[in-house]
Amino acid sequence: MKYDSLEVGQKVTYTCSPGFIMEGRSTLTCARTGTWNRVEPKCVCKRNNREPWKFCKKGCNPGTAGNCKNNQECICDGDCGYSCVLKALECGRPSKLENGKHKYSSRRLGSVVKYQCNEPYTLIGPKKRTCRGIRRWDGTDPLCKIICKDPGNVVYSTKQLHRRRNYEEDYLEVGDRVEYKCFPGFEMEGSKDLICGSKGEWNKDKPKCKLPTCDPPRLSDNADFRVPSQKRKRSFNYQEKVLLKCRTGYYQNGMLAINCGRLSTPHKASIVSETHTGFGGYVKYQCKEKGYELIGSETRVCQNDEQWSGVKPSCQIVNCGDPGTPANGKRVHITNGFHYGSSVKFACDANYSLEGSEKITCEETKEWSSFIPRCRASCSNPGVPVNGEKKGDDFKHEKTITFRCHEDYERVGGETIQCIDGKWSAKIPQCKVISCGDPGTPKHGRQTKVGNNFSFRGTVAFQCNDGYTLFGKSSLSCQRSKMWDGDVPKCLASCSDPGHPRYGITIGSGFEHDSVVNFKCLPYRVLEGASESKCVNGRWTAQLPNCKDCNESLSASMTDKCQIDEKWTLCEIKLRKKSAITAASIQPGDDRGNVRNVRISAHSDAGWVQIVVNCGDPGTPANGKRVHITNGFHYGSSVKFACDANYSLEGSGKITCEETKEWSSFVPRCRASCSDPGEPVNGDKRGDDFKHGKTITFRCHDDYERVGGETIQCIDGKWSAKLPQCKVISCGDPGTPQHGRQTKVVNNFAFRGTVAFQCDDGYTLLGKSFLSCQRSKMWDGDVPKCLASCDDPGHLRYGITIGSGFEHDSVVNFKCLPYRVLKGASQSKCVNGRWTAQLPNCKGCIIPGSAVLFKEGGKYHEWRFASVQSSGEWEVVKGKDFKYISKDNVKNVILDEKPTVSQLLEGTVVVGKDLRGNLKKGKIKRPCSSTQCIIETNGKEWQSELENVRVSKGELCK
Repeated sequence: MKYDSLEVGQKVTYTCSPGFIMEGRSTLTCARTGTWNRVEPKCVCKRNNREPWKFCKKGCNPGTAGNCKNNQECICDGDCGYSCVLKALECGRPSKLENGKHKYSSRRLGSVVKYQCNEPYTLIGPKKRTCRGIRRWDGTDPLCKIICKDPGNVVYSTKQLHRRRNYEEDYLEVGDRVEYKCFPGFEMEGSKDLICGSKGEWNKDKPKCKLPTCDPPRLSDNADFRVPSQKRKRSFNYQEKVLLKCRTGYYQNGMLAINCGRLSTPHKASIVSETHTGFGGYVKYQCKEKGYELIGSETRVCQNDEQWSGVKPSCQIVNCGDPGTPANGKRVHITNGFHYGSSVKFACDANYSLEGSEKITCEETKEWSSFIPRCRASCSNPGVPVNGEKKGDDFKHEKTITFRCHEDYERVGGETIQCIDGKWSAKIPQCKVISCGDPGTPKHGRQTKVGNNFSFRGTVAFQCNDGYTLFGKSSLSCQRSKMWDGDVPKCLASCSDPGHPRYGITIGSGFEHDSVVNFKCLPYRVLEGASESKCVNGRWTAQLPNCKDCNESLSASMTDKCQIDEKWTLCEIKLRKKSAITAASIQPGDDRGNVRNVRISAHSDAGWVQIVVNCGDPGTPANGKRVHITNGFHYGSSVKFACDANYSLEGSGKITCEETKEWSSFVPRCRASCSDPGEPVNGDKRGDDFKHGKTITFRCHDDYERVGGETIQCIDGKWSAKLPQCKVISCGDPGTPQHGRQTKVVNNFAFRGTVAFQCDDGYTLLGKSFLSCQRSKMWDGDVPKCLASCDDPGHLRYGITIGSGFEHDSVVNFKCLPYRVLKGASQSKCVNGRWTAQLPNCKGCIIPGSAVLFKEGGKYHEWRFASVQSSGEWEVVKGKDFKYISKDNVKNVILDEKPTVSQLLEGTVVVGKDLRGNLKKGKIKRPCSSTQCIIETNGKEWQSELENVRVSKGELCK
């Protein structure tokens, strides 16, 4: 700040530029000695962070090339000092202000957030905070509190503040107390304690301290006093008067009361309160007008030397000081200096744009309404990604360009880039084909056809190797979600020929996976074993059955000796019917005479032997039990198994002892079941069988997308994967147009949700006024722009302007009054605050078939325009009369002024008299001199005085 002079008591306040730290006190006061009361402060760029590399970037020196990377700049930033700061960094979202609100347009470096409290709350803390290079807002979060203002002092008293908690602010909170104490000898009227209430008001009025009463005056022996109202009085009130009288023979000399005299009121000031001009009286001043500050003593008290304390105050207009000029910019307008109410307008050099306020105003707080703006460099055209397009052609600082990929392509990289002081915040994105990736190949199979190289809309076909069967979808399609529309199929092994039972047939010729064959015996034979078998991944579920004679069957009467030591033993049998034995075969026995095998194909009425095969105890599965055993563990007997609760069989539930001395299958396993996996929030599951090997399928509700696998499988008591999540299909915040705002957000940016936009006053919305979120997680359009409206284009002289709307894209038309022709554009369009054409002119025109005259020396002279094609002749007649010899009729006569010499240029068509007085028409051969012109007509030259030349300028009226 600059001052010619400052009076005693005047104050100067210093502020530092953003990022700089002040060393010393910010306010200096001019003392009576003519010097400042303290040393001038300094603004330094100091690194105060004790852990400098925790939040701060690399230290740097301003103005030195190569200090920082391309995406960083060297600035002074708070605790970090001069350091390399990311140009595109952002601070976090400011905390919400309880009982108040905050406002900010950006969270980028240097952005400012402003705070404001609701009524009746008062802001405690900073009114605004700036985003610093450590990705934090400077200062601390403010608070909105109900407070009581300082009630002020009471004359002739002391004041003491009693706070409920320790803090040094100049306000008092609810419950705080102020205590007043009158000076010794003064009496208090009212309560000494004031308490701050819940509505921000004091519970009582301030007390008053009354002046003490006086004892009777002590006079000399030769003096006396009396009271006008009564004869004698023991005490006297403040300002009460007594009459003094000298005794006979004496005269009065002295005892005059102290009086400082009445003070004058300074210019533009007013007296807030005053008592009297006697000893102890005071006067308190304040400035009447907004924007003025009191320089000098605010309160003056009458002293015992009959002088007022302090210095005479004055009201001076607030001066904010020279705000400076931005680099790469200039000041284009300054109104009334740098004091209160004055303003400064800024503009940037070519290819630079303003960041901040274009106009700042000096406020009553002695501060400018905003920091001076910065002039930021514009960026070059970033180009367009291959297979994509860009939206936006404004490459100025902080402007953003949006990119979108063509159908079947996805964006790799950010959707938008921003111009930051001549450099883009990121590279332009790439548009790559939407690909689902190779889905894989089934074991024992292959991919037979790949369409569109695994990309969106492409398909993959599968086929199994010989001997294997396809289980699942034979082809998959790639979706926009980059997911295949199913799982890769499996190739399961085929089975070998199951054979034919002896004395029976096998029905079914297909042996692929999942094929079924049936067994049937010939007449007079009965099936022993399974009647069908299924091919499961290369294995039949049942062995080949037997076909036995069904005429008669043996019924053995078994004893324990049939199963001793798992050997073949002799058993007695009985025949149901008597018949002869037709055939029998017995294999050789062991050394004790026991036979190995016997086959009987006929029956006898006599007893016979049957050989029984023993397979041994098959055991019991863990977590299971045997529920049925038929006829021990010998040939033909069977064992059934069951699992304990919450366990399920894996394998055959029944096994049979075969003649090979082996069980028909392994003992099954008991696998644990899984617990109910539950359902994802906003989704449901398909399937309620939680046994081992079973699968559960999940599906999300409308408006939600699945994050995780579609199916899970129970594997011996544990699920193969976690439950998927169903998250809202969200398009994300589309952003806010510059000079505009989001007015209504429905469904929080989710699918089917909408966002409405509105522009600030003076701006027009270009684009869609609201966007809808699609299932594809894309908005159905781009964020609109808010383009500036234009000023009134004005009205034509001798014409009219048609059109009253001056918003962006508005069109006005210009039209001239009759006998005037338009010079300039007939139409102008408002494009982002500027008209495409300037205001045209309406000039006089020539009516076809008319004589044009001008007046000179009191006489009318003809002025014939070359554009008037007429076969007539002209004749100059002295006086006011003139003749027009023509086949045409003269319809109108227009008076005009004589042409100037500067209009007589080479090629101008003129009509005038030659040296012999003949009226001729021709063109000026070369520029005229100050007095004469050389005119060429019909190939001949003749000289003419300018007085006789009539210049053909103008054009025909339409």
